[in-house]
Amino acid sequence: MAPTKDTLTRVFNKADQDGNGKLCLSEFKIALIELAEDDEEREMTEDDETMQMLMGLIDEDGDKMLTSDEFLKLLELGNEEEVGNAVVNGKDVMISMIKAADKDGNGFLTASELKELVVTMNPEDTADVDINVDIFIKMAAADGDKKLNIQEAIKLITDEEGEGPKEKMKTMFRMCDCDGDGSISKRELAKFMNM
Repeated sequence: MAPTKDTLTRVFNKADQDGNGKLCLSEFKIALIELAEDDEEREMTEDDETMQMLMGLIDEDGDKMLTSDEFLKLLELGNEEEVGNAVVNGKDVMISMIKAADKDGNGFLTASELKELVVTMNPEDTADVDINVDIFIKMAAADGDKKLNIQEAIKLITDEEGEGPKEKMKTMFRMCDCDGDGSISKRELAKFMNM
C-alpha cells in the first residue's frame, strides 16, 4: 500500500537525524527502510548505487540532499500525477534515471555507467546486458565515440523524438559500422547479422 503524505512527513522528520531539514543518502536509506513493506525493499536500501539513482530521481536541485517536498515526490513517482508544480510521469522518471546514471557528471554515459543503468532498470535480465549495452552505444553514439551523451541516451531509451526513415537508417548504419570508419565491410556486416 502506498504511503500517505502524513506518513512520509513523519518518516522524513524521524530520518532527519541532524535536524537540518534535508536528508543525506544515509538518512534517505533510514527513511526507506522505515517505509519498506517487505525484505526485498529493505535489501534494496543496501545498494548505494541504486539508492543514489533513486535519490537522483527526486532531488530537484541536484544538491544530493532531499528536502521534505522532494521526499514527498515518492508518493507520485512513476505515476502521471501532479507533484507540486510539476507533472511526473514514466518518461520523466526514465530521463531522471538516465541523468542520475552519469556518475562523474561529465554529460556522457560510459559503457559501465550504461550497464549499471540497464541492470537497475531490469535487474532480472542480466544475461545479455553487455550485448545490450554494446547495441545501445552503436545505435545512439552518433559520433562513434563509444559513449553516449545524455541527450543521445534520452532519445534512444525514451524514444523522445520519433525518428524518420533517414535517421533510422543512420542508426542501423552506426550499429553495423563497428570500427567507426564510415563504411561497412563484409566482416562488420557478418558480425552484425550474427548478433
